[in-house]
Amino acid sequence: MHVLRYLLLAVSTLCLLAWIWWAALPVVDDAAISISYGLTFWEGYGLRLTHFSPRVEGFTSLLWALWCRLGARLGADPLRFAHWSGPCFAAVGAWLLSRGPFNVRAPARALALLACAAFPSVGFWLSSGMETGL
Repeated sequence: MHVLRYLLLAVSTLCLLAWIWWAALPVVDDAAISISYGLTFWEGYGLRLTHFSPRVEGFTSLLWALWCRLGARLGADPLRFAHWSGPCFAAVGAWLLSRGPFNVRAPARALALLACAAFPSVGFWLSSGMETGL
């Protein structure tokens, strides 16, 4: 049973990531807002949209803004980092859920993740650069 669970999770995760890679969807403009806030914060200007803009909370998730900046700080392209972080967080979340104490229906969760790979809107929002996967 454990082998089936991990096999289904592996296949479903690979299908979802392959679809996102194949579709090559762009990062949506709302994601650029969080990325910009993260960049200006780590450059020492505070949580601002640009260096000279007023301090207004315009981001959706502080954690996501800081995460996006961390990727840029490590040398990754911020847009590409945000684009792939969402699907990777979703895949890690699915693996963690399947290992928890409530994993009685783990094959069903794996099939649900596999079904997500079949629906383009799920892959779109996971790879949109927004905090959806987080």
